[in-house]
Amino acid sequence: MAMKKAIVCSKADGTLDICIDNETGLFFEKGNHKDLANKLETLINDGTLRTLMASNARKRAVEKFDIERVTDKVTKFYSKYL
Repeated sequence: MAMKKAIVCSKADGTLDICIDNETGLFFEKGNHKDLANKLETLINDGTLRTLMASNARKRAVEKFDIERVTDKVTKFYSKYL
């Protein structure tokens, strides 16, 4: 996402907090290789969708996961509770 790429990821803990289905990438059912193949094929064949999701992914990565923002949030959290 930080590299401005649409992603395909499984519906597993962790990825659900990072990727937004049909906005920054596509989710496939965990363990379902046919669903994975379908989602990959969708992005390969639809350049407009791929470009839109890539742009959304980069924006989300910068807004939510930038190292300075994350560090600031952690520092504020510890300052408040310690």
